[in-house]
Amino acid sequence: MEATIQTILIPTDLSDQGANAVEYAVGIAKKTNAKIVLYHTYHLPTIVTDVTVVMPSLDDVENGIREGMEVLRADVIRRLGGDTSRVSYDFNPGFPKEEIIEFAKECSADLIVMGMQGSGFINEYLFGSVTVSVMRNSPCMVLAVGNQTKYKEIKHITLACDYRTIPHPEKVFAPFKSLVKSLDAHVYILHIATNPAEVPNPDQAAAGVVLDHALEGISRTFHQYQDSDVVHGLNEFIDKYSIDVLTMVPHEHTFLHNLVVGSETKRMAFHGNAPMLIIPT
Repeated sequence: MEATIQTILIPTDLSDQGANAVEYAVGIAKKTNAKIVLYHTYHLPTIVTDVTVVMPSLDDVENGIREGMEVLRADVIRRLGGDTSRVSYDFNPGFPKEEIIEFAKECSADLIVMGMQGSGFINEYLFGSVTVSVMRNSPCMVLAVGNQTKYKEIKHITLACDYRTIPHPEKVFAPFKSLVKSLDAHVYILHIATNPAEVPNPDQAAAGVVLDHALEGISRTFHQYQDSDVVHGLNEFIDKYSIDVLTMVPHEHTFLHNLVVGSETKRMAFHGNAPMLIIPT
């Protein structure tokens, strides 16, 4: 049975910072007919002081959260044309980095859509944030949207590729293919060549054939772009082809893995007009 996008999870801190992520989630839900689950985590601070401090009760905190979630749910329902059955919410005490992952498993999320800090960029402000932690550990795809990224229909998707073997590629890419089909989008499979004389070795060529087979059934083309700096090359390609989403599969022991979940994350500076989609392996 072909994988489908049935549940989209939107983690929210109930501020305006994630408004663009909500727009992207709603846009995707309209194309996939998925349901949307809003999720908030909270914890009560522990204050040690000699001065008497009046702290809100747990009931007061949860009532405030519930009111905020109801307002957000009503807004999402309105954007979806009034279908109340497709939007729900939940909230739990705990720390976001752990709770979002656990809740994604509980609600069988197929896609997490969440905002990220920074002025429209994935940059040093993202390093160590909740968004990166979710990218590293999510059981499903994660779409990270910059706070200043304005929504536009997703039609052009870049899939960054380093021609390394991905275990079980058909299973890994099944949700991605379903998303691409629903969006009626084109995928640009991109390899950044850091050496002008670089040509694929036999193992890389074989990995390319396997990847092409795994993506069979969606509109796709292969591209190679030369740049000594991979991040710079990705940015230039995004601009040149008006890319709507940059996709990465950060499988272990590869440059893309280091770029997304390792020490390279801190120097990333992808343009804010291209949200980042992470596919877990």
